[in-house]
Amino acid sequence: GLLLVVAVGTTYFFNYYLIPRFLLTKRYVLFALLTLFTGLVSLWLEMLGILTIFLHLITRFSSTGKGLPFMIDPVFLIAGLYCVILAGVAIRLIRLAFRLQSDQMTLKNRNLDVENKLKEYKLNALKAQFQPHFLFNTLNNLYWLTLNKSEEAPGLVLKLSDLLDYSLYRTKENRVPLTNEIQYLHNYLDIIKIRFQDASRIRFGILGDPGNRMVAPLVFITFLENACKHGLSQLISDAWIKILLEINESSIIFSITNNYLPSENLSKTESGIGLAQVKSRLDLLYPGLHTLNITQNNNEFHVNLVIHE
Repeated sequence: GLLLVVAVGTTYFFNYYLIPRFLLTKRYVLFALLTLFTGLVSLWLEMLGILTIFLHLITRFSSTGKGLPFMIDPVFLIAGLYCVILAGVAIRLIRLAFRLQSDQMTLKNRNLDVENKLKEYKLNALKAQFQPHFLFNTLNNLYWLTLNKSEEAPGLVLKLSDLLDYSLYRTKENRVPLTNEIQYLHNYLDIIKIRFQDASRIRFGILGDPGNRMVAPLVFITFLENACKHGLSQLISDAWIKILLEINESSIIFSITNNYLPSENLSKTESGIGLAQVKSRLDLLYPGLHTLNITQNNNEFHVNLVIHE
């Protein structure tokens, strides 16, 4: 009975203490040392149990004057008990291996699902950026500049080409250099400014050094496009947009404010195009690492995005 208790206790100790707390947490050195210690303790207990049994039998049969009956070799008995322990541990490890494999498959499928969603949101973001009205206005401006043989026409074509090239071919990674995103916004604004005589109404300020900082691609453009659609496109002469990008050691802060017509009902369209999509995309790209505040008052629309790093 004592030997069976030792075998069961050792197996239980391995399966529910050593393996979960040390092997699965990759504390291999401690696991090896405790395994050796547990093996020695169980061996000592088994030897103690066998010795107790032998002493009991010797005392019992010596008093009757009879010889000891046939006995199982102690070494064979200990080996058998360790086989029981190893079998119990092996079964536990096999079950854990199957469970880990199942968890990995579940995680892999989940990652694939997230990746597919990111692709979908990216496509939706592209559709939001290059809406027909933007391309139509850009081509009209280009046509007008060409008719007047303006020197700005080649530059406009080049900037539009850069916008399309960047959006379609250079944003395949989850992170891109922040400097690329800044240049992308500048190109977009340069095209927009052609429609307005007073370009000073559109301001873009940068505080801090972008350096080698990385950011999710196309994460700011939806806010700018929204400001252009509901501000510049409606007000023209009185429209203004203020953009500030602040870079510090622990975060990247993007804020944009624009005015709009009092009659413009933004609530029906989620306060502008694409904002519902960009919110979901931010939740996927920066889970728990971003803060997005969108407010509107006094005919002004304000967006403040903080990306924590």
